[in-house]
Amino acid sequence: MKTDDYLEASHAVYKEEVASLQALIRGVGRSIVGKDVVVEKLIAGALAGGHILMEDYPGLGKTLLVKTFARSVAADFKRV
Repeated sequence: MKTDDYLEASHAVYKEEVASLQALIRGVGRSIVGKDVVVEKLIAGALAGGHILMEDYPGLGKTLLVKTFARSVAADFKRV
């Protein structure tokens, strides 16, 4: 089995999960423009069950990103 065939077969198995994650990325991306990589890393950290430390310069949307993400997944948001 070639790698492409394997990836396509895997994608077919997880089609609903992939679609849900893509919808989550698009939803959060509407509020936070140009931070796609940060959104993907935030989702990966949340799925891994770990803590996520957001560091950046003031005023670049860290709080808005986390609030939007929390609202999208129906989670609580508390700022430390």
